[in-house]
Amino acid sequence: MNLDEQLNRLRSIYESESTLGREKRYIRKRGAVRKYGLTPDQVEEAIKRGLITDCKLGDDGEPRINEEELVARLEEIKRLPHLSEEKHRLLEAASATCPLCGRTIRPRKRTLTRRALYEGRVTVEEARIVAVVTHARALRSRAPRPECAR
Repeated sequence: MNLDEQLNRLRSIYESESTLGREKRYIRKRGAVRKYGLTPDQVEEAIKRGLITDCKLGDDGEPRINEEELVARLEEIKRLPHLSEEKHRLLEAASATCPLCGRTIRPRKRTLTRRALYEGRVTVEEARIVAVVTHARALRSRAPRPECAR
């Protein structure tokens, strides 16, 4: 066997292995949320409905999603509701109208209160009280102060 034949044989082996053993690229759920403008609830709902089937659990407990499959179904996933129906219902129940400014207030995003409300560790009434107190504190800090206090 001469050098050219050996080189061609190695190329054919390399090409067949590279197409067969091509690794799938998995992306964290959090990375998919950031990269493609989705919400965590949309990704979870897509997994539940079977739009994303190639999903595995990572070492840190966060789901890893096949990125090719996600991109292929991206438009369908973006049409899913941003919040799950249960979370939306809880959030609406925990909202209240401020008697001072008339705005609708609810537990703030990315807070322990909102997370605890979703997980059932806090009642709707407790979450509403925390939202009102937080809103009142924010109003008080924005209020104009007398000249002598500055």
